[in-house]
Amino acid sequence: MIVGDFIQSSTMVRGLERKLLKREQLQSIANAKDYDAALFSLRDTDYGKHMDVMKSHQDYESMLTATLSETYKEVESFTPSREFIQILSAKYSVHNLKVFVKSQIKKEDLSALYSPIGILNMEEFEKEFERGMFSLKNDFFGKSAMEILADYEKNKDPHRVGLLFDQFYFQYLKELAKKVEGTKMADYVYNSIDFTNVKTVFRIKKQGLEMGGKDSALFEGGHISLHDFKGIYHMPIPELVKSLQQHPVGEYLKKGLKKYEETGHLNTFDKAMEDYQANLMESARRQTYGAEVIFNFLLTKELEVRNLRILLAGRLTGMPAEEVMKRLRDTYV
Repeated sequence: MIVGDFIQSSTMVRGLERKLLKREQLQSIANAKDYDAALFSLRDTDYGKHMDVMKSHQDYESMLTATLSETYKEVESFTPSREFIQILSAKYSVHNLKVFVKSQIKKEDLSALYSPIGILNMEEFEKEFERGMFSLKNDFFGKSAMEILADYEKNKDPHRVGLLFDQFYFQYLKELAKKVEGTKMADYVYNSIDFTNVKTVFRIKKQGLEMGGKDSALFEGGHISLHDFKGIYHMPIPELVKSLQQHPVGEYLKKGLKKYEETGHLNTFDKAMEDYQANLMESARRQTYGAEVIFNFLLTKELEVRNLRILLAGRLTGMPAEEVMKRLRDTYV
């Protein structure tokens, strides 16, 4: 990537950054007297213009998805290279592939569950699948869908389908990371693999299972080798985390461990991962232009949507504001 290619797009993204919600705005939503008041506070933001897509008063998810989709489309329209954007949108592409495979297995129309974000045009993809011939853009996804469906026909095991999709997701991410090697966007991919593997090891330990039977649940390609994981598996969890301190994710694993010891919930490591990812790109704030500036904006927008999901769900269920704020992901805005 040539940094100079991103001068204009970086300038445009800086303008979009000014529309991101501030921490005080999130606090105000958390303090809203009820869900209606929280929703009303978003009317004068980018989210307000998408309230008309809500199928019911409580369907905030449609509003959030429509806003995020518009953001992706706008950024893609003025960005000279999309590989690094696809790193963030990969989860939506894989989600759509999962929905498609599920629809094939169940013989049901599940198209209403497709996400508007991601590289796949699902109407086009479905037609190509019927013909058994995929365009260059869809070939990687099409062949993977056929392999996963063939595996299901042979084994009739939904758990294997889930595992194969996880393998496909990280394989796809690693292919994208190769195109941006040496950048923080590539580190984002490798560290995501590390966090996922750590969480898997903790889950195996928590269930009292042996590592040998679960090797296929770990993924190659992170900064931490699978050999290292096998070597430290039998350590108590605090010692295991300490042994990983020298890795880039070490400090955040330590924070995740503290919360895990308090709650016993493995999703504390999801929050630790997202907090790490938010801070990974913090230096992009000081960059004038470059792909990192654009990637960081999209990552921050993703975190903003995630935080709004937590806030609105909290207001809907009447969760105390203090508890809701504790659950928010880090963001520099």
